[in-house]
Amino acid sequence: LNMKSFLQKIKSKIDIKEDKLTMLNIKSKDQAIKLGKILKSPIYLQIIDLCDGTRNVTQIAKKLNKQIGNTSKYLSQLRELGLIEQDDDGMFFNKIKSKFYKYQ
Repeated sequence: LNMKSFLQKIKSKIDIKEDKLTMLNIKSKDQAIKLGKILKSPIYLQIIDLCDGTRNVTQIAKKLNKQIGNTSKYLSQLRELGLIEQDDDGMFFNKIKSKFYKYQ
């Protein structure tokens, strides 16, 4: 399964939240590869799930039992791809709602 077919396969299974309409703006092959790795990684999926607007980096790290530095790196990568945002209070929220995956 190559990256293009992988992304096409999941395209129909991801809904953008109505209140935070956005589009993934993939400009390079490297970004597409990074997106594919993130979407199949349990840690990134856990983080996306925890980004519900009620947690900052410290709270997310504590919930995952990870170091703040590592969690911050994960969050930065998700932000770069436009999958999450951070508000002025430092709280993170995700910009996608998945029909096919809910990490628990």
